[in-house]
Amino acid sequence: MSVSDGSAIAHDIHHAVKINLGNTWVALSTLQKAIRSNHVELALSATSFLSRHDPQRFWKRLPVIAMEDVGHGDLGIVARVCWISGKRVWRAENGGDIQLSHDLVSALCAAPKNRDACDLAVVADTEPRLQSTRDAMSVLPDDTLWDTFLDRSQDVAVRMLAAWYLAGTNRYPGAALHSRKGTPQTLVQLMCEAGVSGSVLDQVGLTLGRTREPMPVGLTTIAVVNRTGSSKCVENAVPRPIQIEGWPAYAFDYHTRPGRRAIRAFGRRFGFAEFVGKIGSDDARLKALAMAVFRVEGARVDRRCVLDGVPDLVARADIAQVAGHGVPVDRAREFLDCVRERLPALDEARVDALREGW
Repeated sequence: MSVSDGSAIAHDIHHAVKINLGNTWVALSTLQKAIRSNHVELALSATSFLSRHDPQRFWKRLPVIAMEDVGHGDLGIVARVCWISGKRVWRAENGGDIQLSHDLVSALCAAPKNRDACDLAVVADTEPRLQSTRDAMSVLPDDTLWDTFLDRSQDVAVRMLAAWYLAGTNRYPGAALHSRKGTPQTLVQLMCEAGVSGSVLDQVGLTLGRTREPMPVGLTTIAVVNRTGSSKCVENAVPRPIQIEGWPAYAFDYHTRPGRRAIRAFGRRFGFAEFVGKIGSDDARLKALAMAVFRVEGARVDRRCVLDGVPDLVARADIAQVAGHGVPVDRAREFLDCVRERLPALDEARVDALREGW
């Protein structure tokens, strides 16, 4: 096995064990995280792999990545991805899948990133203190939900819940939401009622049928909250990742066997018992640590688009999602900070885990 980069642990390492590094999950993980970080070569390499081995999954996943990670940072490219991904015949007649996939992925890499729609969905669905609100709103009449969504004095997550139930949790399921019938087209009506501009309305409208995840609901809510449409970009230096046999180390996450081994070893090295010790099982503690890693690594974007009028949702979603895995709410921020400070050691653990084979 070979590891490459300029970091201290990225010296030449060769191992005789053959492992199945090239699989669809690793490529999808690479694609999304490389787009976030604007690591273009890695994103295009993953695109080429998926185009050869699982093009259907690539075209299904790309709109979700666009909505989650670019969102209101560049709604134009998000809408373009959503439209093209569903037009197989059109793609064949207008450059072909290879060319179009590379063009779209390159554009997503270059775009400013705004994860507010995704983070808002996380808060609405997982923040512990909103559970009674989630329960109560599930049985409210449509008129009341409509008024709640348009009420600017309401918490943004409550407005998201109102839109979510109106759009239908049968169409856009949530982990903690009750099932309720609705119609995605309600989201267009909500934006019209709130005076969202025609171009934004059209662009968000193109996302409605592309996923069963709640991103279209989040994009709708953010479009209404960001009334001025103005924003600013915050530049971030994202270090180039260690590469293992051509794949970035960050691709080996909880959803891969070596990734789970690495996170478990990472946890043993630094303990973290004061944060996860009271969580019932070893597997549950591993999931809590994996979620903290996911939140910390997911925040690494090259240019963060900050929208006028939209509260900072990153920290709130961080705490909600980690607390949802059993970490005490009052210790969640400290836990995340500890994971962030020690994150470079996780890549060492990933290299060691991959030495052991897939």
